[in-house]
Amino acid sequence: MFVAWAGFVFGSVVSIAANVLAARIPPGGAGASWSPSLVAQLGAAVWPVALLIAVEVLSRVPWPAGGLWRFARFGGVGVVAAGSAIISYGHIRDVLTTWGYSGLGAGVGPLVIDGLMVVSGFALLAKGSSK
Repeated sequence: MFVAWAGFVFGSVVSIAANVLAARIPPGGAGASWSPSLVAQLGAAVWPVALLIAVEVLSRVPWPAGGLWRFARFGGVGVVAAGSAIISYGHIRDVLTTWGYSGLGAGVGPLVIDGLMVVSGFALLAKGSSK
């Protein structure tokens, strides 16, 4: 159980931090005095937090039976999770590219971080449901 919690906390913190760091990358042509707004930095943290919440809603809410409820559950949560994952992926990739990672490393790095966060979260849920 400790390993699942460690993976969940580590993945979540790294994902949120990397998304915030992406807002701190100066845009092309920015002067030496450029700094990101607080709103941009807080807004960048929205995406991994939305992914975390989507996984929680998917797994913890006792959904009624039926096709429409299944569509609402998986369709709605799927859209939120996919959109959040795409934006978060881009943010983390941009940070790794700025730090000099290769194209391959910058491409798989976000999958490792957000994947760790999601699989560890589901591991905690699975452990809790087996009681």
